[in-house]
Parts: sequence; structure tokens; C-alpha cells
Amino acid sequence: MSSRKCRFIGSGLVSALTELRGEILPYPKVPHDEVVRRDLQRKKPFKRNGSGYRDFLIWESIRRLMFWGTERVVFVTGNTVDFGEGPLVSPDLQETISNPHRLELVRGLKTFGEKFVIPRLKMVQDVKTRLEGDAGISFDLAGWLRSRLLDLLGDDGWGPIIAGFPDGVGSLRPTEVVAFEDIAVDDVRELSQGERLFRLGLEADIEFRIEVSWDEYIGYPEVRDWAGDAGEPFSFSVSRQVERLTLGINLIVDSQGKNVTADEIALIGGPFASVELTPR
Repeated sequence: MSSRKCRFIGSGLVSALTELRGEILPYPKVPHDEVVRRDLQRKKPFKRNGSGYRDFLIWESIRRLMFWGTERVVFVTGNTVDFGEGPLVSPDLQETISNPHRLELVRGLKTFGEKFVIPRLKMVQDVKTRLEGDAGISFDLAGWLRSRLLDLLGDDGWGPIIAGFPDGVGSLRPTEVVAFEDIAVDDVRELSQGERLFRLGLEADIEFRIEVSWDEYIGYPEVRDWAGDAGEPFSFSVSRQVERLTLGINLIVDSQGKNVTADEIALIGGPFASVELTPR
């Protein structure tokens, strides 16, 4: 599973969510005239009798999570009458966000677990079983990915891969491993002194911190295409964006199959480019 903090709306189960590093969202700051206007229009999540204020606050919290238009959000709810049947929210709510296809409504925690939790656990277990059976490797692959992947990715050269920027334009830095999936062991080879090299392929959702200056916005059409209409001049614009990467990783594991003695990224594929890296 992801090392990313989950963000929850509402009350109850607070202690359990805290142990799971869940973040309880504060009440959104919504102008009263906006609430009244939505109520009078009788658009979801308001009902015809005017009720729905608390549901409206829930929706505003979700809507604000999606302001940048880049992060995938899963909305778990049993209230399909006011929010929609899924996987998309109701049309009334879709029209209030610019990226409705990045929001998925899931009906209940059981469905969420079956769709998002259990497949990832099974994937990790399947890879673990293969490593132990085929190569005698018993180290915690999922734990290694969570603790080591960001360091391997480094901080340089992400502009052309993630945002389509010219090389050297903008500052793009990976900040969090949101999720990884489709892990595959492509090859295992015996090395000297009992060590083994294995080649790993996977898909990973990585959060990036992206910063661009006004001069870069004015000077490069690629930055303007990515940022959209700026509205007014700024010194620096900072945002966070989650992108799916295709990665190839080489690992050398010791003769006991328990510790990684060397690692490197061999392939990085992003939305705008793919790069094969020269082995160190």
C-alpha cells in the first residue's frame, strides 16, 4: 500500500485513523452567499426541501482537494442519492469541478478495500512468493520501495519527463511515493560470491513539487501550456502534482537474500518522455 497520508472527512474513528496516519480535514471556509445560492438552485447535494448543508460541506472539502486538477481522489460514501451512483459523481457536482474523471465515487469501505487495497496486497504477496521460490530472496520489497524509491529518483531532470518543459526550466522534485503497482520481476541472474541481480519493473504514482517563475511562464510556451491562464503576474508559482511513472530498477541482493547491497534506476517513463539511464 501507499505511504501517502489518507485524508478523511467527518468524525468518528479518530484514534484509529490517527494510527493509520489519516488526516482529518478541517471545515471548509465557504462564503454564506455561495451556500445560499446553491441551496436556492436546489442542486445536489441540496435536496428540494433545503436540507443538505452538511453534505455540501463534505463536497466542498472534496472539491478543494482537486483545485489543481492533477491529483486522483477516491470518494468513499454510502450516500448515492446526494452524491451519485458512481464511479462518477452526479452531474450537478461534476459541473463544479474541472476534472470530474479524476474523482471516483466508491460505494462503501468494503468496495474500496476490494478495489484498491486487496489487489495491491495480493500483488506484493505474489512478487514476494516468486522471489522466495525462484531466487531465495526474502527481503521486504514493499518496505524497500517505500523507504528507498524517492532517494533513487533524485531531484534533477524531471521537467522534460513530467511536464514537457525544456531541460533546466522549472524546479520539479519528487516528494512522495503515493502508490506502486504492476510490480514484475523481469530477470534474475547469479553474480559472484552468491549475490544475485534482479531486474524489477513497476508502475508508481509519485507526487512532485513543481515551481515555476514568472519569467519562465512568459518565456516558454510549454510552461504556459502546463499552467494554463495565470490571471495575473506572480513571482513564483508552486503546485503539487501526482503522475504515473514506469520504472525499471536493478537490485543486487546479498547471498542470504535478505539485504540489498546495490540499487539503481535503469528506466524512467513519464507523461512526456522516457529515459534509459546509463548504469553507474
